[in-house]
Amino acid sequence: MIEEEKDTIFKLSDAIVKYNKETDSIHAAKFNKNSIYIDSIGIEINRKERILINKEIYLKNVQFLTYNYKIDSSRIRTELLTAGFYNITFNKPITFEKTIALHIQNCNFKDIFYVNNSETTQQIHNYFDENINENGLSYQDIMVINSTFNAKAMLLYFSSYEKDILKSGIYFNQNKFKNNYTSINIHNNWFIEIRENEFYGNIRTKIVSVNNKSLTLENNYFKQWAAFLIRSEKNSETIKITENTFDKVVEIDNFDFVKETDIDWQQWNNKLILSSGLSRYKNEYALKNPQIIDSLNKLNISTYDAFNRDYNLITQYITKEQTSNKKSFSEEIKFRFKHYNLYKENYDLENANLVYEDIKDLETKRFEYLYDKNP
Repeated sequence: MIEEEKDTIFKLSDAIVKYNKETDSIHAAKFNKNSIYIDSIGIEINRKERILINKEIYLKNVQFLTYNYKIDSSRIRTELLTAGFYNITFNKPITFEKTIALHIQNCNFKDIFYVNNSETTQQIHNYFDENINENGLSYQDIMVINSTFNAKAMLLYFSSYEKDILKSGIYFNQNKFKNNYTSINIHNNWFIEIRENEFYGNIRTKIVSVNNKSLTLENNYFKQWAAFLIRSEKNSETIKITENTFDKVVEIDNFDFVKETDIDWQQWNNKLILSSGLSRYKNEYALKNPQIIDSLNKLNISTYDAFNRDYNLITQYITKEQTSNKKSFSEEIKFRFKHYNLYKENYDLENANLVYEDIKDLETKRFEYLYDKNP
């Protein structure tokens, strides 16, 4: 249907794509009953050959009904037949707007991948609750699994108008991001799982989580600078950040802990910095170097974008500003002591000792700076 469209862009709006057992079995996927995970092992695809699409795609309020459950007496899913994108190479940009139900697996995106739910989707969620969801199950999940992204990849899923938590599960698992920029920005959702991905972008990978009920960032690899901007608010119950690997710095917010907080300190490997201190340094740097800002403006490049591409500023912050700026140093120490107390309360002596060593290392650098300043 997409390739038959004569226009250069395939557009579709206000549609529901359902699985038809009589005609769509070759294009379906199903749960592996021996796996509990939403990944390439947990979900098996029927069609093995790859499809190539050479047309730009724009879909607005198009919902792919991901689940067709059969539930046994224990309410365990025993079958999953889905409508989605499997084993497809997209050579042109693809945009989903107001799509809250989607399954992508084993796909290759050569150009921009964009899911834009930045406007309110509450009306669509209400429609699902009233007309589609059944047996206590929610259909509005976004699953992106075992796919490769070669250009900009962005998922925006938030709205300041949402008063209640959205019944959405968002899964980004086992993907490879070989692009220059990846941003995953999610607010007010039920469940987020970002697991076993590889991020190779030349500039920072940005993951934003605000007021989500459950957040899992686990066993991911980040080749370049990563930023985890997290706000835990009234609906937040679980935050799990464990076993990730960072080749360079990871920037993080000083977020509040929630009822279930599981953070592995060893994963930071002395590469953790607070976003508040880094932002302060960027602002001060801009004020001290107005000629740089003028040059960027002439090139129509925002200061924000430029600084997010400049790893030298990160290096300068770590080697000097993190300990020489009194306020930044205080914030960094308080953040670490907060984790130290969490580990002590949970009798996690291994992580407590690691963060304590980090605190002492920062304090030593601070004392060295003060001594050099006033010997």
